[in-house]
Amino acid sequence: MSKDFIPEGDSKLYQWLKTFKQNLDSNGASVGLSPAQVADTSQLCLEFIQQIEQAGKLKAAAQAATANKRTMRKTHLQPIRKTIKFIKAQPTYSKTTGAGMSILPNGEDFDRYTYKAAFTARRNGNMIELRFKKNGIDAMDFAVQINDGEWIHLGIKMRSPFRYRPVGFPVGSVLKCRFSATAMKNDDLIGEPSNVVPFLYEVWEEA
Repeated sequence: MSKDFIPEGDSKLYQWLKTFKQNLDSNGASVGLSPAQVADTSQLCLEFIQQIEQAGKLKAAAQAATANKRTMRKTHLQPIRKTIKFIKAQPTYSKTTGAGMSILPNGEDFDRYTYKAAFTARRNGNMIELRFKKNGIDAMDFAVQINDGEWIHLGIKMRSPFRYRPVGFPVGSVLKCRFSATAMKNDDLIGEPSNVVPFLYEVWEEA
């Protein structure tokens, strides 16, 4: 059973968006939101509500509408979640407020807002293994920085470990690697990024 307060099914999600939007429009200022934050988040809710309605009404366009709806789980629900995180950080916020706005987790053992990704790095032959425990998440999204260069997206891994080998460096080079990760749930990036994990990697000749 999902412990997220945002429902998965369209029917329940439709009602949740309408309830949240109504409460947001009425009580946004009382939970510390600016008029612009209220307006922007309310517009996101309205667009998603209208898209769900369109997906239900227009059978001929159902496939395209469904694709748009899936995209909105990232383009719309993620900024909505950020607004909710802001609400929960306000000194005026309480569980009573959260219950009224339907933003309390359906369980206390996992909260996607406070979850912090964690992993370890070790060498195994020519590979660097990034090991993690799922603890309620679906996957981990990894990135690396080498020798203070640009951060590079490595990819998503559903099962530990994530294996990585830097390429294109001379044999004998010692690389200063720094790894970071963010947890994923239901195809969304959630919680806080991990602490940066440093790792010195010496380039060996391939066996």
